[in-house]
Amino acid sequence: MTCARVSACAAAVALIAATSAASAVSPTQYRQKASAICRTTTFKLKTVKPPTSTADLNRFLKQALPIFTAQYLALRRLSVPRSLRVLHGRALTAEKIQLDGIRAGIKKLDAGADPTATFNAMDKKLSPIGNAEDAAWRKLHIAACVSVG
Repeated sequence: MTCARVSACAAAVALIAATSAASAVSPTQYRQKASAICRTTTFKLKTVKPPTSTADLNRFLKQALPIFTAQYLALRRLSVPRSLRVLHGRALTAEKIQLDGIRAGIKKLDAGADPTATFNAMDKKLSPIGNAEDAAWRKLHIAACVSVG
């Protein structure tokens, strides 16, 4: 490799490193952005009428699912500091499992499943996952994302 190529490569590497460092988000910035996303979700969920009975569960889930999905997608797009990536990943993994569980519940209810039995099965499966997600948000010090919904 010629000296000019080595210099050009070194300059490119330095530029990439500088760009990466400049675009890195601090833990405080990350927490502020994640909190804003979860507060928005909480606000939007307040516009969805809570189910009045187990028979009304399907309507509620169908109205709430797009709100939860938007939150998940927004949190997934966040820049996350390296030191917080594992916990952020745990929270999002748990959130994704819950979204999949809600979709499965809606599908069962649409097919005529008993609403009470469906709710009880969903609660039994998803509550421990929700608890794990909440634990991750607590460890991340993002209270706004704990127990959203």
